[in-house]
Amino acid sequence: MTCQGIPNGNPSCGGGTTPGTILQDQDPAPNNILANRVVNPPTIEGTTEGNTNLQSEDVASHGITGATTEYATIGGGKNNLMTTNCDFSTIAGGQNNDINDSIDCAIAGGDTNIITDGDNSCIGGGSSNLVEPQSGQVDHSTIAGGFLNVIRESHGTIAGGERNEIGRVGGSGGAVHATIGGGLSNDILRGDNATIGGGETNVIGATAVADWSTIPGGEANVCDGANYATAAGRRSKVRHLGAYLHSDASNQDEESDRANQHKVVAVGGVTERTTTGFGGIAGDPGEAIERFTGHATTVGIATDITAIGTLDTDQHVLTFEITMSSIQSAGASSKAQRFLVQATRTGGVVTVLSASLGAVSVGAAATDVTYTFTVVGNDIRVETAVAVGGNYQHGWHLTRQEVGLTA
Repeated sequence: MTCQGIPNGNPSCGGGTTPGTILQDQDPAPNNILANRVVNPPTIEGTTEGNTNLQSEDVASHGITGATTEYATIGGGKNNLMTTNCDFSTIAGGQNNDINDSIDCAIAGGDTNIITDGDNSCIGGGSSNLVEPQSGQVDHSTIAGGFLNVIRESHGTIAGGERNEIGRVGGSGGAVHATIGGGLSNDILRGDNATIGGGETNVIGATAVADWSTIPGGEANVCDGANYATAAGRRSKVRHLGAYLHSDASNQDEESDRANQHKVVAVGGVTERTTTGFGGIAGDPGEAIERFTGHATTVGIATDITAIGTLDTDQHVLTFEITMSSIQSAGASSKAQRFLVQATRTGGVVTVLSASLGAVSVGAAATDVTYTFTVVGNDIRVETAVAVGGNYQHGWHLTRQEVGLTA
């Protein structure tokens, strides 16, 4: 090992450094440290204490130049810069990285990454990433890596990807506590606590605030002016409070229709299955399967209960399995039967393709309860009926539901 020009010593040469020392390695042979020298000023300026600059190149316009910066560190690399008020901040390496007016910040490496007015913020690496506020401060924000990612609001996170942005230049409406997982050209412009998981050209809050909204991924999805909204798939546009829209791969815009809606667009059909609970599935006008309705229980003499599945769209096939049950209030008798039905709608007419009945479970004196299966208009009905007396409680239990397209 060869050591030259070390006025204050060097740990690798048997000595100890003092604040304001730069250790430059300009010898191509590994493990040799040559021409180490104090360059304070200009690389470490002012009368402050505890600053360390270990860059491999002495450039007057780089280094730790802030007169009020204390206990800052540049661990290595080339042409890295810290300016005023960067106490306790660190640039570990890389090149052309800057920290400006930001306390307790870190840039681990990479190229041309910048933190400005962002206390307690961090850039892990990558290239040309920026943490800089639209106004005031952009504290506690993180860009893990990637290329040309920007955070302009506090408490934001971008894990990676390219050209993703949180916050916007100018105007009102923020994006605090927002997260972008990755992808390409995704933006959260107005949406506190909003999330984009990934994908491409997805936008939250393009023209109006969309707080707590989510785009898990996909392409060209939008949540705009709608809090608690979710848009997924391709070209889903959600503009209603609490609405959820999942579109398929069709290359056309799909829109939410009203608040708190759950809408799925799938030209290949939808399959749904449920295995628990009394009750029904409330559908949406115009969808293939409209609804199953009825009360969980009905008590009374000669009363009945009806479960209805509706086909409102041609070329769809509805398959469902439902169990009807009846229990006499005194507990003396009971009855249950399972129905497996498949029907389709063509030319506005509903046709039953198949209907199979499971075994009937009949208790004592329950022969006065009957179950019927009928088609009325677009409705496929399964009903209970009590011939005389009985005081029964009736219920229905949907155990299977599938919707598909005809061939």
